[in-house]
Amino acid sequence: MISQTAREQNREQLDAFVAALNRFLKTLSSNMSMLELRASAILKVHYLFVAIKLGVSGANDETKFDDFTAEFGQMLKLAESSLGPSTPND
Repeated sequence: MISQTAREQNREQLDAFVAALNRFLKTLSSNMSMLELRASAILKVHYLFVAIKLGVSGANDETKFDDFTAEFGQMLKLAESSLGPSTPND
């Protein structure tokens, strides 16, 4: 089982990752191809997945996942956006 200290360190690293990803996307998203935009959506899905897993680690109650309903919704929207129709420029 992961210790509280390790969980906090992992969360800090995860938050630093998503902050860097958001800065990157903010500066470059207007010049990105559809394929690159889809890849960034998948990276955010992965971030949310890891954040949820980290948030429920150590919990003995399955209902802990209920606390992450909004994150699951974000994951679905991001996954849906990454599955949009392809274009010849992908």
